Amino acid sequence: MTEKQRLWAQAVQERVKFTATILKVMYQVKMLGIERTITKKKHQFRRLELDASKPFLLLIVAVNVLNAAATSIAPAATIILDTATRMNIRTEIPSPEAIFTSLSLISLLTSSVTLLYITRTKLTSGMSSFDRIQEYLLAGAERDEALCQSTEVASEPATELTTMPGIELVGVQSGSFRYGIGECQLNDLTFAMNLSEVVAITGPLGCGKSTLLKAVLGEISCVKGQVSVQAASVAYSQQRPFIFNGTIGSDIIGDAHADAIWLERVLYSCDLVMDMESLPDDLRL
Repeated sequence: MTEKQRLWAQAVQERVKFTATILKVMYQVKMLGIERTITKKKHQFRRLELDASKPFLLLIVAVNVLNAAATSIAPAATIILDTATRMNIRTEIPSPEAIFTSLSLISLLTSSVTLLYITRTKLTSGMSSFDRIQEYLLAGAERDEALCQSTEVASEPATELTTMPGIELVGVQSGSFRYGIGECQLNDLTFAMNLSEVVAITGPLGCGKSTLLKAVLGEISCVKGQVSVQAASVAYSQQRPFIFNGTIGSDIIGDAHADAIWLERVLYSCDLVMDMESLPDDLRL
């Protein structure tokens, strides 16, 4: 029962997570015209959730039926069996006082047994939730691994100017980073960023540029290596990508019907005709 409850809760979490993610990027969804695709995906998550809930809900129904049957049938069945047994062995049939006392005792006993079954059901549900909470806690909390050190230099009179080595603001030594649990998204990174330097992180869509910045900020787990940040505060403005890793034409059209005339009108309205002509053919459409 615990495993079935855990699978159901996991399916619910995946559906809620997907819905929350879509609500955060709704304007990108409208811009790309993929409402139907998102709706189908959401219905798919809902079907998976219902399929995962069926085994657990069937067990709950079975337990409730057994509890109700025990409460309703047990007293009468006990009295009937006792009376039949006494008649077979030709002993005295129980008096109404004895029957009433027996029914009271049986009712008290069945109530306790029913409460025990209900408590066991709730306990197994709680244990499955504890397992999911344990997985979240073992994944490691978001923590700032930065080592903030003072870089103040004493003001002393000097007669000669010398070239000072660059002050290292960010340093990563053999760092491996990941989201939650599982495989690392970034492996064995070693680099340094010095004061007064302008550093550009470039690469294709989805290669890990934003993940690298989150690793420096300590927002994802550092599995191996060391990260040092010589700063008391860091400013970071995260962007949300809304373009595909494809051609310009595919980003404009999305999954809609390709209309060459409408595409030309869009390019002209956005003043992208000259830009498109300067690009190679494999990046246009």
